[in-house]
Formats: sequence, C-alpha cells, structure tokens
Amino acid sequence: NSFNAATSSTTIAGSYWRAKLAFDYQSPKLVFLDCSLLGAGFKSFGTEWEHRVIDGFWPSKTYFEAVNDLVPKEDLAEFYFPPILFHSRWIALDIYDFYRHEMYYTGGAAYGYEICHAGGVVHKDDSFDDNLPATSLEYIEKLKVLCDEKGAELILMVIPTPDKFPNQPTFNSFEKWAKEKGYIIINGFTTGDYLGLDLDNDFKDTAHLNIYGSDKMTKYFGEYITKNYDLVREKKPTDYFAIYDETNDALKKHCFNKLKDFEEAERAQGVNAQ
Repeated sequence: NSFNAATSSTTIAGSYWRAKLAFDYQSPKLVFLDCSLLGAGFKSFGTEWEHRVIDGFWPSKTYFEAVNDLVPKEDLAEFYFPPILFHSRWIALDIYDFYRHEMYYTGGAAYGYEICHAGGVVHKDDSFDDNLPATSLEYIEKLKVLCDEKGAELILMVIPTPDKFPNQPTFNSFEKWAKEKGYIIINGFTTGDYLGLDLDNDFKDTAHLNIYGSDKMTKYFGEYITKNYDLVREKKPTDYFAIYDETNDALKKHCFNKLKDFEEAERAQGVNAQ
C-alpha cells in the first residue's frame, strides 16, 4: 500500500516533520521526497501553512516537537490549544456551510483536464549553482537518518515542472550533492526525456500535472518501484475504495441531517419572529 503524506507548498523542513509524524503510525519501506521546493531555504511559509502541515495529526511527542520547530513562539498557543482559533467561528457560519459538497479528494490536488502548452518556453541548462539552501539540505540529511533508523529507503525526486526550468542549475548541483552523499535521486531535468512527460500536454499549469501527466507519473514510479524493489503485496488487499465510499456516504448523510436541522431551525426562528 502507499499513501500521500504531502501538503501543498510544504518546505523540506515541513516534509521532514510530516514523514516523522507518519512514522509514528506507519512502517513504509520506501519514502519519496518531492524536492521541488528545495530552493525555499527556510523552515516555514508562515503559521497558516503550518496548520496544513501539522493539524492532521493527533497530539503526540512528535507533534509538539514539530510545532516547536516550525511555529514562531508568538503563535504557539493556537497549536497547543486550537479552540483559540475557533471559539467564535460560529459567528461567521451561514447556511452554505452546511450544504453537501460533491467533490471529495483522498489527498493531493484535484484532477485537472486543463492543458498548459509550456513546451515552447523551456530550455535545457546544464550549468551548476552550488549555493544550495543549507536549511533544506539539513532536513534532507535528518530525513535520511530517520529513514535509515526505520529501515526505509529514501528516494529524492524532482519533477520537471515548467516553472522550475529556471532552477535547473540548483537541481543539477543538488543531484551532484546527493550522489556524493550516496543518496538515491531521480532528477527529471537530467533523465534525458523529462521522465516521459510531454511539456506541451501533461501540465494543467506551469506548476502542476494534469490528469494525463499524473497518469504518466503514477506509471513511471510504479514501474520504478517494481523494477528496483521486491515489495510484498498484501495477501488480501484492503478494499480502500469500499472504505472511502462508506465514509463518504456517512459524511453526506451527516451533512444532510445538519442541513435539515438548520433549515428547520431557520423556519422555527421565522415563525417565532412573527
């Protein structure tokens, strides 16, 4: 089985803590780290982003270590006691907060069929920029140590999105650094075929794959894993689709009942007002 522990616009430091939190509950054999934001040489994009990184985990020793490492001291209280953020949330609620939403995603970005024709604006750059962000490298090294301790293989990867073509010198130097360290790295800018991606048809914008590119990357990494690792499948695979459908149906029923109660309360309020 595999799972996506990523969040949007996460720094390397944030990804390290996501992995460490995941290791508290899971025992993966392979860990793929998307290094697209390697150039962000800082720990955090801001407190609001760290809620995305951390909030999905139960409070634990690791959780509070992550909070203390990523969050400025002046904002720690809202992570230690979340009701601070939401105690007056009810004031802003309206009826649309109780409507059912038909679009659910199990992780990652929503599928997109849009096509961004970016092939004409990219160029190959074989130069190097050795000014690699120290913070990013520090947390990659920490993640490698963690993976070694947990018996997992760390695989660094760089997806060649059009918006990152200007950063090729950084990724070239990063690949050199990783290989000198003995780390496994798949750099899509230096494979010769951009991991099989069509820059004119496989992206929905300059930073994200569309459905066609996502399909290619799923197959690429699936074949890579099959070729290079002998992973044992579950004897009786878990039917995650059934679990998802059951959970989704329960959520829809819950939201519908909440909406019904809300509408009845509104009607009752209207009668009382008259």
